[in-house]
Amino acid sequence: VWSFVIVLFVKQVIVTNTLETAYRYVSARDSVHAKWAAFLAMVLILVGPVFWFLPPMAARILVPDIGALFPTLNNPSEGAFIASAMQVLPVGMMGVLVSGIFAATMSTMDTGLNVRAAQVVKNFYLPNIRPQASEKELLLVGRLFTLAFGALIILLTLFMEGIKGWSLFDLYLLVIGVTALPMVIPQFWGVLIKKTPRWSGWTTTLFGFTVAILMHLVVKGNEQQIADMFGLGSLTASDAKDLYFVAMNGGIILFCSLFFLGTIPFYGRC
Repeated sequence: VWSFVIVLFVKQVIVTNTLETAYRYVSARDSVHAKWAAFLAMVLILVGPVFWFLPPMAARILVPDIGALFPTLNNPSEGAFIASAMQVLPVGMMGVLVSGIFAATMSTMDTGLNVRAAQVVKNFYLPNIRPQASEKELLLVGRLFTLAFGALIILLTLFMEGIKGWSLFDLYLLVIGVTALPMVIPQFWGVLIKKTPRWSGWTTTLFGFTVAILMHLVVKGNEQQIADMFGLGSLTASDAKDLYFVAMNGGIILFCSLFFLGTIPFYGRC
């Protein structure tokens, strides 16, 4: 349990303190406002889980047989939030709740797609492929990348749907660890270390993807053998998932960090 908590904490520190998330500080009016932005984020992160976790915790009491309420779900516990809302909200409010869920999902997805498309167009397409591209062309290419990324997300969702026995939360942790960590680790270290060669960021990301694939091939299905190597005893299904999370994320964080730091000696030569 403690290894899971430690790796999750380190991962969250890295994900939330990168060049990509620095906009909340660099767009502030001055240093004082930037500090208040950081303080507000800290307070919201501490208070938010109380409201997020109360409905599913209450569902264990309000709806003891949640499987009978959602018989078609592979993991009925994932419907705990809706189950609690069905028990306590007045008539008509369920429609407002569902609308809010869709609105929150669409706004997050829309922002994410626009940000990723803009990053690729401005940081890769424009400087490396078409430096003379017009604003109209960049807008068109950005829309094409948005469409392509949307298709990739749909394909990834279909792939995740085929993974049996994993909850939505487990899948979320898996996707974040495999896809996001290799991209944010060089951004995290880039805040602290300036003297690295220009290629250190993208090479670390590619190295991280490779590490993620290799770790998946080595760890997945061999959790019990790994546990035996470290004397952890017999693993339950939940223990195996935790061990997989710790090995995957811990390995990616360790090896990507070492790779990025290993590029420092090449700064003067490049």
